[in-house]
Amino acid sequence: MVRGCGAAAGAVRAAAVLRGRPNGTAKKMPPTNSDEASRQRSLMVRFAGMGVEFAAGIVVFVLVGYWIDSKLDSAPIGVVTGALLGCVGGMYNLIRNAIRLSRTMSPPKRPEPPDDEPRPPAQG
Repeated sequence: MVRGCGAAAGAVRAAAVLRGRPNGTAKKMPPTNSDEASRQRSLMVRFAGMGVEFAAGIVVFVLVGYWIDSKLDSAPIGVVTGALLGCVGGMYNLIRNAIRLSRTMSPPKRPEPPDDEPRPPAQG
C-alpha cells in the first residue's frame, strides 16, 4: 500500500541524498522577502493603472466630442477631435508616469570614492 505523504517524503529524502546532504534532510528554501514581493505588486498595479488612465482619457474625450457633435450637429468632427486629444493627452500622461517609474526602479548610483583615496590620473 502506497501512502501519498510517505511517498512524497521519501522522494524529498532521496533527492536530498542525491545532492549529497547527510541523513536525507532537504535544504530549506530562503524566506521570501515580503517587502520585495509587495514592491513588485505595487509596480504591477501602477503599470496597470497607467493603461487604465490612458484608455479612460481617450474615452472621456471621445464622449465629450460626441456630445459636442450632438449639440452642434457636426457629425464626425467632435468625435475625431476628441479621440486625437485623448490620445495626445493620454500619451503625455503615460510617458510622464513611465519616466517617473523608471527613476524609482533604476539601481542606485555607485558612490564616489572618498577624497582621501588617490584617483587615477586623468588622461588627455
